[in-house]
Amino acid sequence: SVSTEIPIIRHKSLPLIYILKTMNVESNNKLAEIIASNLGGAKVVQQKAAWTAGVPQAEIQLINGSGLGVENKISPRAVSAMLIAIQRYLQTSEWVIADLFPVSGYDRGTLVDQSRNIPQGSAVKTGTLNDVIALAGVIPTREEGLVWFTMINRSPYWEATRVEQDKFLQQLVSLWGVTKAPKVITPQINGNRLGLGASDRNLILGQ
Repeated sequence: SVSTEIPIIRHKSLPLIYILKTMNVESNNKLAEIIASNLGGAKVVQQKAAWTAGVPQAEIQLINGSGLGVENKISPRAVSAMLIAIQRYLQTSEWVIADLFPVSGYDRGTLVDQSRNIPQGSAVKTGTLNDVIALAGVIPTREEGLVWFTMINRSPYWEATRVEQDKFLQQLVSLWGVTKAPKVITPQINGNRLGLGASDRNLILGQ
C-alpha cells in the first residue's frame, strides 16, 4: 500500500546578513517586503532609517518595503547618510558594508544584468522605477579614500542614463586615483553562491 504519511521537515535559514546580501545583489523586491513587514512595516522602517541616518523624516517617505511605487521618496543625502550609518554600525562586528551590497567586479546580479561599468571594488546598489534610475554606494580612491555617492536621475532612457552614471564614477576615479578596495569594503560573503531555500539545509524530523 502507498503511505499517506507526510514528512516533517525543518529548514535551517541562512543568517540574516546573508539574506540581506542576496536581497540586494538580486534586487529581490518580495524579500524586501517580507523583511520590512517583520520589522513593523514601511512607516516603522522609515522612522528608524531617518533616525539612524540623522536626517529629517521628510527626506525618507515610504509606503512599502521594496520602494516600488512613486509615493516612495528619498533624498540623495538621506541615501548616502544611511549607507554611512550602516558602515558605522558594522564596525563593531566582523562584517562590512560590502557584505550587504553588491560589489563591482565581484558579485553578479543587477550589476551584470545591466552591464554596468562601475569602478572595481565599489559597493553599490542600483534602483530603477519607471523613469527614475538610481545608483548609490561607495567607491575607493587613492587620494580621497572612500567616496560615498548617490545619483537619482529622471529619464525614460534607462541604458543611456546608466552609462552616464558609470562614466561619472569612472571620472572620479581618474581624478582621485585608483586603489585597491580597503578592508572596510572588501566582502567576506560571496553573493554569487548563496542559495535561499537550498535543500541541503533541510532536516527531516520524521514521517
